[in-house]
Amino acid sequence: MMNPKRSIIKRLIPAIIVVLISLSFLTLLMPTTVHLTQKGVTEPSDIGTRVAWSNPIKIGNYTGLGTAYDVQVVGSLAYIAKSNQGLQIINVSDPANPTEITHLYDGGHAFDVDVIGNLAYVADGSHGLEIINVSRPKNPLKIGQISGGYALGVHVVGSLAFVANHSDGLEIIDVSDPTNPYKIGHYNESSGNLYKVHVVGSLAYLAYETRGLVILNVSNPANLTKVGQYIPSSGIIKTLDIVGSLAYTIGGGAGLEVINISNPTHLIRITNYYLSGGGSNVQVIGNLAYVSDSMHGLKILDVRNPLTPIQVGQFDDLVYLNGVHVIGPLAYLAADTDGLIIIEGYRSSKPSWTNPGMLARFSTIGNSHNVQVVGSLAYLADDTQGLRIIDVSDPANPIERGSHYDGGRALGVQVVGSLAYVADGSDGLEILNVSNPENPELIQRYSKASQEAYNVHVVGPLAYIAFGNAGLVIMNVSDPMNSIEIGNHTDGGTARGVQVVGPLAYVADGTDGLEIIDVSDPTNPVKIGQHSDGGYAGGVHVVGPLAYVADGSDGLEILNVSNPMNPIEIGELHDNGTALNVQVVGPLAFVADRTDGLEIINISDPINPIEIGQFEIPASIGYGMAVGIHVVGLLAYIAYEVAGLLIIDGYAPTASTPSDASYEVQLISVIHWTLTDDLAGGCYSVSRNDTEVVVPCTNWTDGETVQVSINTSAVGIWSYTIHYNDFAGISGEPVSVLITITDTTAPTSNSPADATYTKGATGKTIGWILSDNYEPGYYRVLRAGDVVIDWTQWPNGINLQVPINTNVLGNWTYTIEFNDSVGNPGIAHQVVITIKSAPPIPGFELLYLLIGLIPIVIAVRSIKQNKLCKAN
Repeated sequence: MMNPKRSIIKRLIPAIIVVLISLSFLTLLMPTTVHLTQKGVTEPSDIGTRVAWSNPIKIGNYTGLGTAYDVQVVGSLAYIAKSNQGLQIINVSDPANPTEITHLYDGGHAFDVDVIGNLAYVADGSHGLEIINVSRPKNPLKIGQISGGYALGVHVVGSLAFVANHSDGLEIIDVSDPTNPYKIGHYNESSGNLYKVHVVGSLAYLAYETRGLVILNVSNPANLTKVGQYIPSSGIIKTLDIVGSLAYTIGGGAGLEVINISNPTHLIRITNYYLSGGGSNVQVIGNLAYVSDSMHGLKILDVRNPLTPIQVGQFDDLVYLNGVHVIGPLAYLAADTDGLIIIEGYRSSKPSWTNPGMLARFSTIGNSHNVQVVGSLAYLADDTQGLRIIDVSDPANPIERGSHYDGGRALGVQVVGSLAYVADGSDGLEILNVSNPENPELIQRYSKASQEAYNVHVVGPLAYIAFGNAGLVIMNVSDPMNSIEIGNHTDGGTARGVQVVGPLAYVADGTDGLEIIDVSDPTNPVKIGQHSDGGYAGGVHVVGPLAYVADGSDGLEILNVSNPMNPIEIGELHDNGTALNVQVVGPLAFVADRTDGLEIINISDPINPIEIGQFEIPASIGYGMAVGIHVVGLLAYIAYEVAGLLIIDGYAPTASTPSDASYEVQLISVIHWTLTDDLAGGCYSVSRNDTEVVVPCTNWTDGETVQVSINTSAVGIWSYTIHYNDFAGISGEPVSVLITITDTTAPTSNSPADATYTKGATGKTIGWILSDNYEPGYYRVLRAGDVVIDWTQWPNGINLQVPINTNVLGNWTYTIEFNDSVGNPGIAHQVVITIKSAPPIPGFELLYLLIGLIPIVIAVRSIKQNKLCKAN
């Protein structure tokens, strides 16, 4: 009977064998699995995907005393409403090192500031509205004040200041004489406190604490009428921004609310975005909403689809955030007790506007002279084709919505609310109702015999018209259907352009240069200053104490008008073109030039303006001249005589910068680049070592992360470079990534068994098979320490058939040493070969025995014979 213990062991032997085989199999697989995790497809977290505003960083800070509630940046100066420190003025020409110039405080509590020209209007709490002359930033001077109530917000339009006066509601202050402001209008809800006011055209949008959003018609300040209201569930709205047909509001627990205001009498909330900090301010620029989320810092939301705002970035390295003012790549934060914080949202691969490109063209048969963009519509003054209304909601594909022509020559246009004021050449001023863009309707015309209206600027109830040889004409347009001329000024020259700032009208007056006219009494305008030096002034834009004049063949002239009675030229840029119009945006002046197209000039140092970019009209469009310019957000709209409307993009696309990386040979690996553009995207391609095209030109969209496969078939260092542009043809800076392909995997050998052979046996070999994941290298074989095969290249996966020496008896150890092409050594393997003597031939043993017995038999027989012989 079998021993029970032996029976159990016998049964376990198969299971043990299976387990051992499985463990051996797992041991072989495990290094490969770990290797793939470490060196395989790159996870998104390994890639630097920094897109515009996705990761804003602090670059500057100025704290000082007090609590910063609001900030407005004009040129190189930041004006801070600094609570019990009053108005603070900070030099931000070097954003990394902001420095205080001065501050002005005489009581009150500064909550809000609006800077227009040389004047800063401060909502100063119990001190009401203060008007401060800041023409000399080191020595600001309060020149006017009107108190009463508790001023929290202010918005100045023309000669009117709209003041959010807390429990006293809205007060409208006439500031045409800033030294003597006086109240001309008032509105308040039955309950609630008014925090902010924003005026667009003839409508004022009020942010009430308990009454929500209230819309007033302010065309007649003495008789304000409510036209619409939206009350959120909390009842609270504390701040707002108006962009086109949308109001972005913050207040209560609803966070950011987006309200459709296209019909002011019927307001509709279309979405909200929850803010954990409650929110305190909002500014919308282009596709982005910059939201001050109180204790949770600045949140950047993508609102290109207002139904679904998406957070794309955040900056929360602060205690509390009250206000924000964004200019280009910089955001200036009024950060409560942290003072002024300056953050950078992106660093463009190329400076903006250094290489502008045409995104789209809307062709007309007229001679386009001027353009204004409001919301998603461009209003084009198209000479003998009248007013053209063009939908630019998709800037790459402008589409005409409507037009109006009834004679005359449309040379200038300004849109205010639902009205378009057209300077219509010999037809004078035409006022059109454009509430239905498909069918603009003429409601009033005013002309002057034998004179042509070139441009118009509407401020409140007054329209200031550059009326050619008739000079400056002032009309009361408070009743658009019954507009009347109330004042004029002419003294020669040809009025081509006009801008009104406070009580002053700046007139580009042809050969008479720039004329400065006091219009504080619009019935009796009086010239108080002039600058002329031989050019032909066609356009003017006043920002702060400086006037930028498009002066014909004299190019761009920059005048200091802080003393309007004595304007002084401080800078000039002329390059043989003919400057016709100008618009200033931040540190850049955009000049429409008759022969040179669009010129972009850096005016951060007004004494030394420098051209940084230019868009020359393609020859395919034909001869003509750039006449009008309107820069909105990231685009410039050019009224280009024979070519119609050109839409110009000045911002280069950007690409993220993936880190250099190392990957194992033959393993699947990829690179990720995130491409961003201010508009829609463009085309990208990828090359390897600048010669081999890995990806041909392929379309990309804004914010897309493109994935490029890496060739890991060969060991070495490779440079992968992405080249890309946007649909306007502007190229971003190429981004290169160094990819190192390594082989760290050692070659392997099979395991031939030990063997025994007889001495002298022939044709005996050891069957070693060597394998590598990349390229084979060299091997050698030793026999008892002696080299029998010196270093020889081995083929991958082929039996080597190493010959065995069987001439000498004994046990012989054969060792194979090997490596791969990059020098990784494999584990040496040994085989013991035993050489024995040859065995006897079968049957020879009996033969030997018989042969050995023959002498014995013979001897025995011989003995027997001897005995017989003796016996006989």
